[in-house]
Amino acid sequence: MRRVRLSDVKIEDIGDERARMDVVLRLYRSNSQTLGFMPKGAFEERARAGTLLVAVDDDEIVGYLLYDVRLRRIVIGHLCIDSAHRGAGVAPMMVTELRIRHPERDGILVNCRNDYDAHRLWPRLDFESVNERPGRGREGMLLTKWWLDFGHPTLFTTFADQEHRLRIAVDTDVFIDIVEDRPESAASRALVSDWVVDIARVVVTKTVNQELGHHDDAAIRQRRRGQLTGFERADTAFDDWKEAESQIYEFLGRPKLSDHDQLDLQHVARAAAAHVGLFASRDGDLIRRFRAPAWELFQLKMGTPADLLADLWRQTAGPYTPSSIENTTFKFFVPSPEEDDELYEAFSNRAAGERKKEFSQYLRQCRSDPLHWELLVLRTSGGKAVALIARSCDKRRANVSLLRVVGSNAGTIARQVAHVLRVYALGKGAETLIISDKNLSPQLPEGLISEGFVEAGKEWWSVALDEHIPAIGVANAMSQLAALPKELGIDVVIPRLRLEQLTSSEILELERRFAPLKVANSGVPTYSVPIRPVWAEQLFDTELSSSTLFSRHDDLGISREHVYYSGAARGEFGPPSRILWYVSRERQRQGTGAVRATSKVEEVVVGRPLDLFRRFSRLGIYQREQVLKMGAKRGTLMAIRFSDTEVFKSPIPHSEFLEIVENCGYRVALRSPQKLPDKVFDIVYERGMHGPV
Repeated sequence: MRRVRLSDVKIEDIGDERARMDVVLRLYRSNSQTLGFMPKGAFEERARAGTLLVAVDDDEIVGYLLYDVRLRRIVIGHLCIDSAHRGAGVAPMMVTELRIRHPERDGILVNCRNDYDAHRLWPRLDFESVNERPGRGREGMLLTKWWLDFGHPTLFTTFADQEHRLRIAVDTDVFIDIVEDRPESAASRALVSDWVVDIARVVVTKTVNQELGHHDDAAIRQRRRGQLTGFERADTAFDDWKEAESQIYEFLGRPKLSDHDQLDLQHVARAAAAHVGLFASRDGDLIRRFRAPAWELFQLKMGTPADLLADLWRQTAGPYTPSSIENTTFKFFVPSPEEDDELYEAFSNRAAGERKKEFSQYLRQCRSDPLHWELLVLRTSGGKAVALIARSCDKRRANVSLLRVVGSNAGTIARQVAHVLRVYALGKGAETLIISDKNLSPQLPEGLISEGFVEAGKEWWSVALDEHIPAIGVANAMSQLAALPKELGIDVVIPRLRLEQLTSSEILELERRFAPLKVANSGVPTYSVPIRPVWAEQLFDTELSSSTLFSRHDDLGISREHVYYSGAARGEFGPPSRILWYVSRERQRQGTGAVRATSKVEEVVVGRPLDLFRRFSRLGIYQREQVLKMGAKRGTLMAIRFSDTEVFKSPIPHSEFLEIVENCGYRVALRSPQKLPDKVFDIVYERGMHGPV
């Protein structure tokens, strides 16, 4: 077999050809000893999401890269090169492709065991070690977290491990699988593999230790108990787990249990009492018997290691998956006391130990002081409850004591609810918003971070500055704020604002954290982008959509991030930048022919229509056929991923917009994305938000 020549290698999306997937799976299986167990479904889901790349040399696949995008980071799950072609430069080429595809992200993260050959690869690819900890496998080898920073200036973000990881309790058989190489144990060992550690961590209960003591061989007992010391324990008081055991037993109808069944019940009860979220076992009878009560009573999800791994991969596919609430069928209601049982079943965080008495007390407290507290439930058109909020405002501080989301699109709902709460605080004249719910839904932290919230202690904080002023004015406004947690980073920001030392990306980051702040005279590049009314009304313009016979699609209405396709050439258009959306004129459509909104540009990609559709289908309004038709003539399209859209209260008509641009010494055609003079954004934003002077 000849060695590849890099000049002949192409990096491509895997696409939907079955033969290509078969080659990738063969590569994976031949290297699974170091790659670890990965469900087949994870490959298929990443192929659909556009995050499974292949290196192709003359139609031969010589390597693959499977990755995920989480918040601002790219996380590599697998980088696998055919052994015949290693050392030829294919791996660096694939990492470079990630930088090209996602230049707006902060960097690339990968976990790798120190005893693997790949451990020496990452520093050669310019990664740096940012953390090291003992692995949980049989050998207990060190695991290094490697980070490749893209060099974007950042005001607030520093590299840190995820704090909001799930816990997976394992039974004794799965624990032994993990620490000892047994047949059929690959899925169990994958629970502590590199790609899982950022999502979840394995814990053990006292029952595992007790069962390990039953082995006849003293040497094996001693060895396994020594291995147990490397694992986090999930133990509770005797009364707590016995109470959980009693509840499960009652749920099952008090059946007669064998000694083995009684031990299984103890495993589940201890995990439930410790508020663990997942329980892994290879015992099918155990899962079938206890799955229903574990979930119904404690929101403890049970499954085989393979099943739970597949679920974890579905979660990492991107919890934010839209497919504001204004002009959708989602509506807020004030719940009656008769709905409390339903709300408890839907929103109580039983995995964190929240009991019905505690949950009901929250609701009663809100209802007992209706002048101060507002209790709201968000429902779909079918009446399903998807979010629950208890909020109040005292002087210049808004408070949220209860915040929960549920459902298949809970990640999207979480981000939209975070935005709704910020708008609420602004409407009340509050500068700060504090979320103090100690049983926050697990889907919420990522949504809160995306909307600029910061975790401080056991609370989440947001500060709103409703200003459009130069950097020095922002610094002065911040210095007048009441004492705030250091985690908000204000002490770091103020000196740099006074010196006007911020880059465009830092300014946009600052504006997101303190939204709806806009920094005037910022120098952030601004582009006019034309959009047809039919797309504008679905993507962001609720006033336009409310004037048609068709309502806005709910999956779009609840989202905060979208994609728009254009047949125009890209030019220099890309992040960090802003968009001024010009909605093209359409006869008999009132409100068209005007600049109606502004957004932040997150990413601009030019590529083949089918590749772009696969990559961005979770964000767009377009069907596959529409995207292919749009790109049929040129063979390529431009995808614009944008977020944080603000619709102007007073749209700027076409003629007035052209006059503003011309007064700034420029002319614009409004047929494709065009860069505008710096002053245009400030003038248009003021005019759009406050009307003509």
